[in-house]
Amino acid sequence: MDINQLIDQIHLQHLEGVSENVKGALFTDDHDALYELGATLMQFGIVQEGKLVFERLFELYPEEPEVLSFYIESLIDTDEMDKALMILHGLPKTVERLMLEADIYQQQDMPEVAIDKVKEAYELSSEDPVLSFALAELYYFDGQYLPAVRNYETLINSGIDEINKIMLHLRIADSLLQTGDYEQAVMYYEKVDEKDYTSDDFFKKAISYQKADFIERAIQTLQTLLDKDPDYMQAYLLLVQLLESERKYEDAIIAGQKGIRLNEFYKELLADTGRIMIKMHNEKGTEYLIQALTIDPSYTEAGLVLADYYRKEEMYEEMIQLFTVVDEEDIDPEILWHIAYSYQQLEKDKEAKHFYKEAYNSLNENISFLKDYYYYSREIADNERSAQLLKIIVALEPGFDENY
Repeated sequence: MDINQLIDQIHLQHLEGVSENVKGALFTDDHDALYELGATLMQFGIVQEGKLVFERLFELYPEEPEVLSFYIESLIDTDEMDKALMILHGLPKTVERLMLEADIYQQQDMPEVAIDKVKEAYELSSEDPVLSFALAELYYFDGQYLPAVRNYETLINSGIDEINKIMLHLRIADSLLQTGDYEQAVMYYEKVDEKDYTSDDFFKKAISYQKADFIERAIQTLQTLLDKDPDYMQAYLLLVQLLESERKYEDAIIAGQKGIRLNEFYKELLADTGRIMIKMHNEKGTEYLIQALTIDPSYTEAGLVLADYYRKEEMYEEMIQLFTVVDEEDIDPEILWHIAYSYQQLEKDKEAKHFYKEAYNSLNENISFLKDYYYYSREIADNERSAQLLKIIVALEPGFDENY
């Protein structure tokens, strides 16, 4: 089959016999057509055959950068990293070779070696902005944010603020956010028009505002994000927390309920929304907390709020019923304490003694717990235990009046 016909067949996804046809085309004299065939094979993910083509072209043109690049890419895609490195190590040290080596080392999770290779390439061609960008990106994705910032700023100072559709000011802003320099992060976020933001950029900008104590701006940014991307669930949780911090409780509840309608399995949002509803004396908040515990019975944050509520409302049966489905070792010690207290109120001493004892292992310096345990021990005439507890309580609170 003619190579151009073969290329057309690949574009039409007519792939029957493609392997044999490619092998038959390898020794053509039309090397330009062979190159186009190899590029087409790689484009359509037909990598094994693409590798055959570029292996042949590499034999013919070992110094051609584009041929080398495709050949090494095909070896990487077929998981022949060692062979790729062996070939590269046998070539003269050029920018192309070093960058290909860097790519391989990065994929092998060896970022420091990859960075060294790009540095070498940069020494050979320091005027190439692509190398500065590649070095900055390697630093960025390796979590070396300050060196990343320096390299991004070098590009910006030379008049480049975007490469490969990546806004460099946003990269710097995120890097500064990660290092805890929140006010500087805010400054860089504000240099970029929000029309160029991704949803993640909006969210990170909101976090920068929050950390820099610009809470109202953070709230506005999250609301803008949710107007553009209503399914960005993390934004609902942060928005609820920020609105609560500003004592806008009803707004926080509304935001939480909106998010829950989109994802009824978001346990953190269920717990925070339910907790705020209880704070506002809306007992329906317990339904959200129970739903969070249904999703994850050992979810401590929801369990603690609900346990505190049940104890305050003297709903002892509900307390016990809720946590009987949870493995005891997964229950927070404070919840064990409230369970013990509930059994105490229901006069089920065997269970009360057990849960007080289990909670004591972790709460032996919690004065409120110790007092509950002490008075219960007196109530059931466990004189040895009550004397032990009294000694600990007096040590922690010397003015304690046991008869109060």
